[in-house]
Amino acid sequence: MCAPSPTIECWHVSEITLSAKASFVNPYADVQVSATFTGPQGQTIYREAFWDGQNTWKIRFAPTAIGQWTWKATASHTGDAGLHGQTGELQCIAYKGDNPVYRHGFLRISGNRRHFCHADGTPFFWLGDTHYQMPDTERVDECNHPEHGGATCPHGGQFQHLLADRKQRGFNVYQTYPSATSPHWWMETYSRINPERFRKVFDVQMDQLAGQGFIIV
Repeated sequence: MCAPSPTIECWHVSEITLSAKASFVNPYADVQVSATFTGPQGQTIYREAFWDGQNTWKIRFAPTAIGQWTWKATASHTGDAGLHGQTGELQCIAYKGDNPVYRHGFLRISGNRRHFCHADGTPFFWLGDTHYQMPDTERVDECNHPEHGGATCPHGGQFQHLLADRKQRGFNVYQTYPSATSPHWWMETYSRINPERFRKVFDVQMDQLAGQGFIIV
């Protein structure tokens, strides 16, 4: 067992940390880690882990049903006991807030295949625009909006400014993608990613979008 059973609200992300016993020349490319989660009704969800620097891998998982979930990790290096064969439990409880993503669950196609809806059947009207390469161009630490004249953005940064604008307009979808060719995502282009950049920029943006009730596409 990796850790005591944590409690997480339904549809919220739970992050599991695994630490390798061995050291690898290029852990990003040399080791594959995943986990299978089993839910209270026997449902299974497969999730891949990601390398988070040094000897650390992380698995992110959002439970889709209330009750106890168990998980077991598998690694391509089966001899590393820090990664391969690790197990754990999650206790999923009901969400009590008003964020529609967490109240109603992930999106799916309706039963009649004519519209989008949430996991619980609540209809969803897709309204959003595409922020091309947003993680590369929409800054979280400063804003270039001309009305600010160099002053600190009241929203915190360019990304937060655009997020507040789309929220005010009633948008509920934020379509975006990072550019794999941008050098700031890599320590060695295409062979070794930069985990710190993901933590300080990408994770911040994704968390804020989800917190505001946006579907991230």
